[in-house]
Amino acid sequence: MMDFYDLLGVKENDSKQKIKIAYGKMIKKYHYDIKEEENTNQVIKSLKEAKETLLDDEKREKYNLILEEIKHSKQFSVDEEETYSFKLEDYYEIYPDITKRQILFNYLKNGVDKWLLKILRLIVVILNFLLFIIIKGVTYGVVFLIYLISGFIDKVVGLIMLIGILSLFLLAKEKSPNVIPLIPANIESFCFCSIIAFIIQMLKYFVLESSFNLYAFWVNLENKFFIKILMN
Repeated sequence: MMDFYDLLGVKENDSKQKIKIAYGKMIKKYHYDIKEEENTNQVIKSLKEAKETLLDDEKREKYNLILEEIKHSKQFSVDEEETYSFKLEDYYEIYPDITKRQILFNYLKNGVDKWLLKILRLIVVILNFLLFIIIKGVTYGVVFLIYLISGFIDKVVGLIMLIGILSLFLLAKEKSPNVIPLIPANIESFCFCSIIAFIIQMLKYFVLESSFNLYAFWVNLENKFFIKILMN
C-alpha cells in the first residue's frame, strides 16, 4: 500500500508548508501538462487527493486513524476484521489504489530527469525491491510458522519451566553449573530456564498477539525508500 505520506515523501508530523512543497515537487516530476496517459492521470489524481487530505485538519486526522489501524493490524487472526488484508480493503474503499509500478513507469516516461539518471534510479529501485522481497518473505514465513506451531510452542515453554522446577530439587546439592558466583546451581538453573521460557513466550506474543504488524512496517519502509530513490 502506497499511503499519502509515502506518495508525497513526507512524514506524518510534517507541517502543511512541507506538504505543499512536496506536492509541487512531485507534480513537476510528472510534467503536470501531460495528461493523455491513463496511468499518469491516476498518479496526478492520487497526488491531488493526498494534498487535499493532508492539508485539511479534519480529513488528515481521520486518515491518520485509518493508517494506525493498518499498522496495528495482525498478519494472522481468527477474527478476519483484525487482519492486515481486511483493513487494506477498507482503505481502498475510501482512497485510490496507486501502485509503485504506476509511479515508476510514469516517472520513466514523463519525468523531467535525464535518462542516465532515470536508469540509475531504476537500478536502485530494483535492488530495493529485491531486498525487501527477501525481508518481507522471511518475516511472513517466520510469522506463519509461529502461527502454525503456536500450540507446540506453549508445550515447549511448559516443558522448559518443568525442567527449571525439577532442577530446584535435583541440583539442590550440586555446585555446577556455576556460571554466576555465589548463586546456588539449582537457583541458577531455574532462573536460566525461566528466562528462556519468557523470551520464547514474548516472541510468540509479539508475533501473534501484539498490535504491531511487522510485515506492514516493512511495506511502509519499502515505500518510503522507493519514493526517496525516485524523487530526491
